[in-house]
Amino acid sequence: MAFSGVATWGLWGGFTVIVAGMFGAAFLDGRQRQRKIYWVGWLAGGLIMTVAVAAQHPDRSLGIAGFCAAMSVLIAFFRTPFLKIGGKIYAASAGDRQPDPPEDG
Repeated sequence: MAFSGVATWGLWGGFTVIVAGMFGAAFLDGRQRQRKIYWVGWLAGGLIMTVAVAAQHPDRSLGIAGFCAAMSVLIAFFRTPFLKIGGKIYAASAGDRQPDPPEDG
């Protein structure tokens, strides 16, 4: 079963938003700002893809939402210091678990 029309455009558009958020986070200053851009990119891109596919294949839209949620958390844990819950940073590497530097430098 293939996606067509709006679903295809939505999938590619959502993917583009996710990639833009990830690259945007890589080139900004300030870890808090990077973290916000990363999560907003994943949330917006995943939402675009889920909504675009929901009309044609509701069951697949839930799979896409779950996939985006899982990938965003896995990438944040293994590659970035962006998985921060309750003031604590969760990351695979010790360097990424360090507290956020102060905003003023």
